[in-house]
Amino acid sequence: MVDLLGLMSIVDFSIIFAAMGVLVGVVNSIYASRLQHKSRQIRLISELSRYTQEEFQKREYELFGLEWDDYDDFERKYGSDFDLDQFARRYAVWSEHNKMGFLLKTGLVDVETLLGFLGGQLPLLWLWRKYESIIREQRVRYKQPDLFVWWEHAADEIERYYSKRGHADVILESISYVADA
Repeated sequence: MVDLLGLMSIVDFSIIFAAMGVLVGVVNSIYASRLQHKSRQIRLISELSRYTQEEFQKREYELFGLEWDDYDDFERKYGSDFDLDQFARRYAVWSEHNKMGFLLKTGLVDVETLLGFLGGQLPLLWLWRKYESIIREQRVRYKQPDLFVWWEHAADEIERYYSKRGHADVILESISYVADA
């Protein structure tokens, strides 16, 4: 009888140790998940910090100063065939705004967090309003229906955010940056 009780004790200890092992595994998994989440947040902040750097700000505000009469005039003045440098600077900014929209759409960041990080700055919305007709025309002419669709999404979300707070018209009529010669 004593041997049987001793054997049960060993089995009981095995079960207890196995359960403790599972518990330690679960706790470790939760800790690793939280650590991974914090790491993703840090990478996201690093990604968003590019929007606050001087060079990006200059490029962004430079786009406010461009003027055109219609799409063809825009292409003659600023298209890649006529001004490759301007085209590259413009597309870099547009692409960054598109990335912000993708982050919003996928839920990696929300509008309030994005605007909070950017200090409430609205060039993303203002530039979308300025270039919307150009981008829509490019979608048709170049058969790219999704061209900068995430940027459009971001602009719509920001507009909704401010409309809900009683600031329906947050557009800036004129703003420009003149690059150093």
